[in-house]
Amino acid sequence: MLRYMIFFCLLLISTAEAEKAVRGFNISQSAGGQLNYPGALFTTHFFYRIPLSEKVGILTESTKLDIGLCNEFAPAFENPGIFLQIEPIAFFDVAVHLNYVYFYKGLGFGYIALDSYKSKYDADAIMDSTQKNEHGLWLRLSPTLKGMYGNFLFANTFTMHYFTMQNDSYYLERITNSPLAKNDYVLTNDLFILYSFTKPLIGGLNYYFHAVPQSETRTHRLSLVGIYNKKIMDRTNFSAVFMAGSYLEHDYYKMKDVFGALQLQISYRFGH
Repeated sequence: MLRYMIFFCLLLISTAEAEKAVRGFNISQSAGGQLNYPGALFTTHFFYRIPLSEKVGILTESTKLDIGLCNEFAPAFENPGIFLQIEPIAFFDVAVHLNYVYFYKGLGFGYIALDSYKSKYDADAIMDSTQKNEHGLWLRLSPTLKGMYGNFLFANTFTMHYFTMQNDSYYLERITNSPLAKNDYVLTNDLFILYSFTKPLIGGLNYYFHAVPQSETRTHRLSLVGIYNKKIMDRTNFSAVFMAGSYLEHDYYKMKDVFGALQLQISYRFGH
């Protein structure tokens, strides 16, 4: 079973440090993996950044508009798309993604039809299920509030996902690992409370919530998180995020089922 996970890994650190937005093209690439749910994810974002203010100050220097292309690839799916992210003030931003979704069966994690929301979807339950290729659209809206007080940082990202698939049946949606209907919503929320130990090293807690409003699917998870964020060259930034925790509530995972995840990312800004 593959479970999609995006860390909001730079949450926020550039804003907390009031990093000045610079006009130009940027690219970021990341690779990550996780345990319970097991999975792997490779992402690419290529975008153009437009600063929104020339004013000096912690609330305005980082304000920006990013617009560009994105792609997410995993053993279960590939999702090319477009995105827009706007930060009108340092403590708030909102991102919109529109992706074409393609689930493929070639690596053993294809589209699996289910009978209803209540169908079992753990690894043992779907082991012998028929898999096939399928496609659809995925729209998500993600506002984020963030801030800093002394060495403490916080960020909260609420995301509304909307999926519409070509097939009419219920199915196991591989991105959020949820039983969904043909046209359906998933709500997720990530709360981070972090402490800056040194300039490149930040650690703290993450509380994750996940719900499918039309069903009884609910997930609550608490994790320790460590973030290393370092400029390694003038226009190149490296970050690493590690998470380890357990489930407070899930359809089949228990507290003893340890969650772990690691993501590495390189970002590069073109030009001078």
